[in-house]
Amino acid sequence: MLIREGLWSAEVVEIIDMNERRGWLRVGRPSEAYYVACVYAPTQATAAHDTHEFWNKLIAETHLYQSKGPVFVMGDLNGHAGENASKENRVANANGKIIDDFCVTFDLSILNDEYAPGKPTWRRSASSHSDATVIDYVLADAVAIERGAVQGM
Repeated sequence: MLIREGLWSAEVVEIIDMNERRGWLRVGRPSEAYYVACVYAPTQATAAHDTHEFWNKLIAETHLYQSKGPVFVMGDLNGHAGENASKENRVANANGKIIDDFCVTFDLSILNDEYAPGKPTWRRSASSHSDATVIDYVLADAVAIERGAVQGM
């Protein structure tokens, strides 16, 4: 379970913003709310302009919601990031660099590393374990972790 039981079952869950690549939820009452982004980032094959537009919008939104409460960002980020990128995925890619910079900017931790080390979240084919890679991430800011919102997944 990602968010502690008392919060995920909160009476108040509000969809704040939604489009084809991003959706933001407010979970909990305003005084104790968590803000959750569900995202599908552009692939490396996407035009640079579209990739920059996606990340710039996510950066602005993360800045806004982090000023209101703890933030989670989760979904398919289409990149190989973090310390495990070089050994688990062999090569960190350009999207991985963006993810790393995003995490540093907003003091986000990649929870996959701590709670699911070495466990791929996506496979190129069901028959091949050698093509396993992590591109789906759960990121949490320091406030969410400090408040104890994160439990083992």
